[in-house]
Order: sequence, then structure tokens, then C-alpha cells
Amino acid sequence: MFNDHLGFGVQVDTKFSQAFYEGLNYRPTFFDFNGIYHPIPDKLTKGRFVPEFEGGVGLARLSFYTPSYCDQYAGCQSGYAIEDSTHFQVHAGVGVKLYVKGGIFVKPQFDARYVVNFFQFGSDFVPEYSVSLGYTFGRH
Repeated sequence: MFNDHLGFGVQVDTKFSQAFYEGLNYRPTFFDFNGIYHPIPDKLTKGRFVPEFEGGVGLARLSFYTPSYCDQYAGCQSGYAIEDSTHFQVHAGVGVKLYVKGGIFVKPQFDARYVVNFFQFGSDFVPEYSVSLGYTFGRH
């Protein structure tokens, strides 16, 4: 944070396991560079909760893999990457850091992304709901 209200952040979201879609496996990854805004000073919340707004730009990468399969002669084969698709995106997010002890926090967050030409899924809008566990160094 540059001051009590404004800061900068980098966010990477991915699906750790591959999901199945239209005969292929896929894994999305979103990279964001965000401005961060804390509208309420810490002294009003006594440092227990901090509302947070994010907004920025980045890239969405969609990787496709062949599905894993098993054969009685060759055994089981894992899938391999066949194609990647990268798109520009705009990101907005809102969350609340709930401090449980010292600098340790839990942050439920809602993110919305507009991914340009995200034709693989028929919609350019990508919602995301998450809960993260984190630590703040110094003041929060």
C-alpha cells in the first residue's frame, strides 16, 4: 500500500486440476495487475476488517490437454498439452479482509472479469468467488 487508501497488487488465479470440456481437458489461469483501494481507514474499524476494492488489467490463458486414458497393453497414459489460448482481460474485485489474530486474515472475495474474445465458453464474462488466507506485514 502506498498510503492508507491506495496500493498496487498482482493476482494469479488458476484451477489446480484439469476440468473436462467438450472432449478435452482444460485449465484456465488469470494474471492481473491491479490498483487496490481501501475506502475505510484502519482507525474506524480498529484493524479488525478492511473492505477492499481492486481493478486492473491482465491476461487470461486457457490451456487444453488430451484426456488421460488407460489401455490393457500400454497401461495408463496421462494427457498432454495440445494448445494454449491467451486473451486480454479487464478485472474488478471486491472483498473484505477479516483479521483473526495479528496480521493473519481471511478474505472472502468476488471477482468479475471481462475476457476479450473468450469464444471457447460462449461468454466474455467470467465470475469468480473465493476465500483466501493471508498475512499482512506491518500495518493493515
